[in-house]
Amino acid sequence: MIKLIGFEISGHALFEDGTKFSIQAIGQNNGATANRVIDYGYALYLNRTIGVVGVNASGKSTLFNLFDGLSAFYLEDQSIDQTALQYSLRGTGDVTVIADIALTSGVRYQVQTIFTQDKDGQWVVGEEEIYRKKLGISARKKDQFDFKASHLIQKRSDLSADVSAMLSPKDSSFRAFKGDEKVSEVISMVSEVDTNRVMTFIDVTPMSLIQYLDDSIEYLHYKTDKKTHRVIDVQLKFKGQKEPYVAPTFQGIMHYLSSGTVRGITLFYQMYNAIRFGATLLIDEVELHINRRIVEDFISFFQNPRINIAKATLVYSTHYLELIDDSERKDENYILARKQRTHVYRYSDLDIRGDLKKSEVFKSNYIGGTAPSDEHLAALKKELVKKMPFEVSLRAAK
Repeated sequence: MIKLIGFEISGHALFEDGTKFSIQAIGQNNGATANRVIDYGYALYLNRTIGVVGVNASGKSTLFNLFDGLSAFYLEDQSIDQTALQYSLRGTGDVTVIADIALTSGVRYQVQTIFTQDKDGQWVVGEEEIYRKKLGISARKKDQFDFKASHLIQKRSDLSADVSAMLSPKDSSFRAFKGDEKVSEVISMVSEVDTNRVMTFIDVTPMSLIQYLDDSIEYLHYKTDKKTHRVIDVQLKFKGQKEPYVAPTFQGIMHYLSSGTVRGITLFYQMYNAIRFGATLLIDEVELHINRRIVEDFISFFQNPRINIAKATLVYSTHYLELIDDSERKDENYILARKQRTHVYRYSDLDIRGDLKKSEVFKSNYIGGTAPSDEHLAALKKELVKKMPFEVSLRAAK
């Protein structure tokens, strides 16, 4: 299996140069936290869950879209404009990405891509270098993506004219090295934040899930066409109800369900897919429409080694700061701090006392850029006072 592990980016308009994001577990794997990581082989360990926090407009969604887009670009043979890269690459100059890719067989790749804009403003590949090495059984953590010049196996600008002619400027040359390896895909739910679009099972939504989310529901059934396997009938019945609600699609009965139930069904469906196939699942605003307890329970599925046996990773952003306090490893959390550009901190890289809660570090603006500006808040209050009608202002003054 082949998987995108992480990336470093420079030249991006939103993030500071050298910004890094990775699902590689870099801390010690002993004691109580050893089961919080996945052994990917040859001393490469991955986090089962990663929580990301940051103020509004700090770039959490863009960070997720970059990870999703890079995985599709390098591993799914998709062109730039077929991926999330088309709207997550930003800047007036070149954007450089260094991507780390791993196989369970011990092969490690590093792809260095320079994205540039053509005369029409479309993102294309300006240059690309691919490095490769095979680790042995004595490999160490620090060996994983430490490449030397001797590991270079291809430089795009050195390709022959015939080969270059067959390679689209919007495609990665890495597609020639992936071979028939099974891809550990990335499942992104970033776009679901604004739509609450439902994604669910095509036969019967598990009753255990239905009762967990809403105990007043008796069943939710789907009828599919035997030839096309498309859903042609959906039935929803509440306890004490004589006849079920019937509609040709799930969308037709959505308005009978709470937003939390719809969101919960969709989340569980995608989590089930990720855990089943060993994918990396990206969820923006994981708490949207559902309460903290359900979020905690869903996250725990990925942390449970008896359930998550296919090497899946959940990466989520949240405004429930208490969720990051529940993390047992410092490398399970990232904090995005917005200054002139966004700095992405991995909590394990910060020199912070262990007795301090991660949520307090964030709320106190300890590292800067993690809380709204007091100056901006004062200006907002003044603006509100100015907008108040004269009569209201007089009453308030009495």
